Amino acid sequence: MDIGELNIVTSEFDNGKIFAASCGKGVLCVITDSDVNIGMIRLVMKKASNQLKSVLDEFLAEKPVVPVSEGEASDEELKAALSELEKV
Repeated sequence: MDIGELNIVTSEFDNGKIFAASCGKGVLCVITDSDVNIGMIRLVMKKASNQLKSVLDEFLAEKPVVPVSEGEASDEELKAALSELEKV
């Protein structure tokens, strides 16, 4: 189905609801009571996700520095292994 990008997902349970909204590279999640005003939550999440998008994109774009111990694969070895996996 070509209906556009995913905006907000709502999951309803006996004792509450979980909302998840796209925020660029991240996801904003809200857990509420079962009697929450769904329209208000959606409105606030849309506004907040637009505000958080740039912050999350910048934060999630940073690659963590992982120290390489003796006997571990080098960056080149890891890139080669990843290339092989992408072929599958």
